[in-house]
Amino acid sequence: MGVNKNDGTYFETIMNMPGFEGFKESIRQLRLRKTNAERLGNSKYSLPDFLWISRSGGNDLLKLLKLLSGFLNEEKMYEFRGNEKFLEFELNYTAPDEPFRGLDILHGTLKNAAGHRSVFRGILCVGINAWLGHMTESHFELFLEYIDSHRGKLLTIFCVQCDAESSSLNKAESFFPARIVEMVSIGSRGSEEWAEFICVEYMKPRGFITESDGAKKCLAESVNRLAQAGCCNDRSINMLADGIVNNLLASEECTNQITADVLTKFGKILEIESLVKTRIKNKRTLGFTREAITR
Repeated sequence: MGVNKNDGTYFETIMNMPGFEGFKESIRQLRLRKTNAERLGNSKYSLPDFLWISRSGGNDLLKLLKLLSGFLNEEKMYEFRGNEKFLEFELNYTAPDEPFRGLDILHGTLKNAAGHRSVFRGILCVGINAWLGHMTESHFELFLEYIDSHRGKLLTIFCVQCDAESSSLNKAESFFPARIVEMVSIGSRGSEEWAEFICVEYMKPRGFITESDGAKKCLAESVNRLAQAGCCNDRSINMLADGIVNNLLASEECTNQITADVLTKFGKILEIESLVKTRIKNKRTLGFTREAITR
């Protein structure tokens, strides 16, 4: 899912997007810190590391990282260096009695991202789901020491996905306050917000008018069924929207006035919904991950 900010600044884009209230509040606080620091004549202030908790599966993580890095760059709050502004890294679990390769892999990843500049300075988003319940083990302590040694070069986001049990999330929340880390429940989009996204990002640019409450309700119900099947994410929503639009355009009775009946009869929304569920579940069966799909 791309980031469209043609209508204004990154801050405005973030504030105007549906959902993600926790992420938005974090951005507001970052901007307020900058405003207050400048007002007090303080040009030196540090950004905190973050613990991002996504109870929606984190399928919009890439989009949020693009928005965050764009915002920090635009506001001149962070000086990025290297080939990328942010990196995603999954820290795989290693038992205490096994050799820990995680740091070598991470170091190599950062070195590649630095390019000819020799130093990567940007956002490092580390998935730590595998370490929930193991955060006091020696390998994880080594990892934290490595992160601390790069403070000033890295803005670290420790990311916990929603498939972790709530008890494990509580362990993460209780562990990280000892490390000056800001916890942010980044939130997600609800079914009505996803329906609005389809109307604004897919229907409207193609000339379709979806002002009907029935049409939006029909879309929201379809999204809700995808969520109940465990198939609701940015990729599945794009597939659903693409399928509906293509069916509408292929209909001999194509109309720009979209109602619930039009979505059902000509958009064939139920058929597309079923197809999306099948494709998403087949991808999981074949062993694909979100990273493998989006990279």
